[in-house]
Amino acid sequence: MDYKVKIIFILILSVFLIYGLKYIVSAGPKQYEDISVSEFHGRLQGNPGIFVLDVRTPEEYRELHVPGTSRLIPVEELKRRMDELKGLEETEIYVICRSGRRSVTASELLTSHGFKKVFNITGGIMGYKRMSYPIEQGGPIP
Repeated sequence: MDYKVKIIFILILSVFLIYGLKYIVSAGPKQYEDISVSEFHGRLQGNPGIFVLDVRTPEEYRELHVPGTSRLIPVEELKRRMDELKGLEETEIYVICRSGRRSVTASELLTSHGFKKVFNITGGIMGYKRMSYPIEQGGPIP
């Protein structure tokens, strides 16, 4: 009986180790960089042509957005619309949402598709607005 218990224990331990290592390896370090709204604003001032990807809904975008936003692709649509960003794999992409949560999801998705210079704007458009940085309302959807 001791022999069977040891075998079962070893099998269970092996399963946990294999799946645990798989989880650790797949999680890995994040491949994008978090930046504050202040740091983003500074970079935007120094280079108004940077690529800003807004991952909110069109309704949220119309309500308020960063002037000069390059593209609006809601995070729920990003995976299937990834081809719209083809050719930007080596370009700095600044990802913004309302508060910084959806932009994390979008940043992870972008890096998993080979985008190398992805920046998640922590605090989102609400943090940007709180800092009294310029915002726009309405306008065409980029």
